[in-house]
Amino acid sequence: EELSTAERHLSARRACWEASVAKAEKDDSVLVQHCASCGYSRRAVELAAFLKTACGMHARVGVIADAMAGTGRFEIKVKNAGDEGLQLVHSKKAGHGFVDSAEKLARILDVIAQANPSCSLPRQLDALTTMARNFSGLRDKAAIARRKLGPHC
Repeated sequence: EELSTAERHLSARRACWEASVAKAEKDDSVLVQHCASCGYSRRAVELAAFLKTACGMHARVGVIADAMAGTGRFEIKVKNAGDEGLQLVHSKKAGHGFVDSAEKLARILDVIAQANPSCSLPRQLDALTTMARNFSGLRDKAAIARRKLGPHC
């Protein structure tokens, strides 16, 4: 009896999560999907806030946590203007790790800029890398040192 009740609750939770993912994939032009049980929520929210600021009003950025525990997922998906589906552009599970360097973030910003012509992001990778260095979620030592020294570096 208890097992049956737990299975029903899990099934209902999974169905609710799948509906949330489908809505986010339909509504958002950038989606950060992550494993909440792995402790990735803060990183996901920080990254989404940075992307929202960087992209301005021309990109709708969403965040969604996995319903199942222990997925290890940390993914960024981007929708091309006029398309229905999202393209996976960064995946921790695929070996990309976290978005913890200016180069990784610049590559994501470049995909967003190319996917959305009305986006105000620069189109040059070096300009995107410079912009990416302002993200507080960077973990590489060079970016941290530049932030400590100030914007002139």
